[in-house]
Amino acid sequence: MAQGEEMAGMIQLEVVDDPRLLEAIHATILTPVFRPAELLPAAQLRQAVAAGACEVLVVPGVDGPQAVAVGEFADGVVLLVYLAVAPGVRSRGTGGKLLDAAVARWRACPGVKLVVAEVDRPDFHTADAVQGDPSRRLEFYARHGGLAFDLPYFQPSVGPGQPPVHGMLLIALAADRAVLSADGGRLVRVGRLRDLLAAGLDQAGEADEAGRRLLASLDDPDGVQLLPLSGYAGIEPSAPRPTA
Repeated sequence: MAQGEEMAGMIQLEVVDDPRLLEAIHATILTPVFRPAELLPAAQLRQAVAAGACEVLVVPGVDGPQAVAVGEFADGVVLLVYLAVAPGVRSRGTGGKLLDAAVARWRACPGVKLVVAEVDRPDFHTADAVQGDPSRRLEFYARHGGLAFDLPYFQPSVGPGQPPVHGMLLIALAADRAVLSADGGRLVRVGRLRDLLAAGLDQAGEADEAGRRLLASLDDPDGVQLLPLSGYAGIEPSAPRPTA
């Protein structure tokens, strides 16, 4: 556990960089709630933290971390890769407080202009006891100010043997006014976001039609529209919707 602690958004945060604790967080908090195709291997997470490419924030508790937020840093953009609450601590507001505190912390980092996250589309993914309810998750992010990018988004493969995850939305959690249109309805300076997505696709070795369409959608000279999460169904998906 890193020595630094802070109180943000009325919740205590601790920055985790100890490899053993990262391994435990991966096994006990992240693995139970994320599909294998979504979850970075524990070794890859440790390496990213050691390299300064990721930051892992936890809400500490008597019996260990209660919740975790993982942010991936790129040039001027932070991607909230994972947000999860430990079993037994859910439905107490911990996740919302952690989200607000993490976004505030990352938004305050020098040079950061945009904090984004990826979330399941409810018209692609059904509710279950493990991953939860995508509709409620979308409502959660809407309550915390999230807006959806009008992009045919999908998560690239996280590693060998893992498929990309289609049926996802990319959402903005915080944005500097300098990268937005005057009315705040469009992201007009898209270069850094495009670089982040292109790097993810390149690392995953994906140059298929879905990847090309995603990057092409960022080339509109007018930028990318931001939409209320309640209107997500009007956003073009990265793959055909599943049939009933």
